[in-house]
Parts: sequence; C-alpha cells; structure tokens
Amino acid sequence: MFLLSGDYLSNVERMREGAYFWRPPGIAHGPYGTRHGNLALIRTIGAPLENNWTQEQVEISRDPVARPFLPDALRARHGQPPVPESY
Repeated sequence: MFLLSGDYLSNVERMREGAYFWRPPGIAHGPYGTRHGNLALIRTIGAPLENNWTQEQVEISRDPVARPFLPDALRARHGQPPVPESY
C-alpha cells in the first residue's frame, strides 16, 4: 500500500502521506483507522485483493507508538538516507 494523502492508523504505527508497506501472506490484516481520511493505492501480486473478517475485537490507538518491522536486509540501513543508483 502506498499512502497518497491523509493518515492510516494501525496496531503497528501511524502512517502519513508517502508511507509504503508490504505485507506477506498470513500476516494479520488490521485493524485500521484514520483521523482525517486517506487516499491510498493498494496492489496485489498474482491474486485479487481479499478481505477475511474476524469477530475478534482489537483496540487501536489514535496515537500509536511506531513498531515497524524491518527485514534483516534492511535493518542495517535503518536511519540512513537512500542512495540512488548510478545509471
């Protein structure tokens, strides 16, 4: 998902305009909310977008503490500015 505008609240963090995330299959999907609405692009690879709803009640914070997951390959680069490739 790429967030074009607005905000996106989750149990992991509050995402703002320009945020991007990718979730592999089998990871819990939600809960989500917003303070001001949002506009996002969502894509899938090889399958249609599918929502599987649950009856489990989960609270989300309007000001969550960021707890992003970084794969090991990216963890070493956390906090470093991106370096564009030379062409």
